[in-house]
This record gives sequence, C-alpha cells and structure tokens, in this order.
Amino acid sequence: MTISGRRRDHFIAESAREPFEVSAMTVAPRERLDELLDEPARVHAWRWHLFDEMGFSYTAASTLARSRADTHAVQQSLERGCSKNLVLRIFT
Repeated sequence: MTISGRRRDHFIAESAREPFEVSAMTVAPRERLDELLDEPARVHAWRWHLFDEMGFSYTAASTLARSRADTHAVQQSLERGCSKNLVLRIFT
C-alpha cells in the first residue's frame, strides 16, 4: 500500500522527519483481521462498508448494517432518487 506515492512502511512523518515503521500490532493484514473477527462481525463490517460507500454517515451506515435492510434495495432506492433520510426511515 502507498501513501502519497511512497510505500507505507517508508512513510516519513512530517513532524519527526524520521522513518515511520508500521508494526504488525498497529495495522493487521486482511487475513489477520479475518482471524480476529467472528463471522457476524465480518458481515457487519462488510455491510457497514457498503452503506458507507453509498454515502451514509457513520451512524446511519452502522444502523443500516445492523438492520435486515437489503443492500441492493437500498442502492436502488438511492438511484431512483430517494433521500438518504427517507431510505433510513424505510429500511430501519
């Protein structure tokens, strides 16, 4: 992964001007993250990410992720012109 064209593990902190090392304790690879989370937590994180990508606020995305809202139905409602507030009221 890169940060402003540089590899993350060679990123130079602006304030310290020293190399910033990313340890395995601070940034877990995707495989390690999957090991740490149980299935319901992974599903919630995936659903939250989808609703976040649709433009919902953190709280609204979290509320929708916990609900039984169909992600495709939410996306279609937004594409058809429903406001995010109305979609939230309909699906929660």
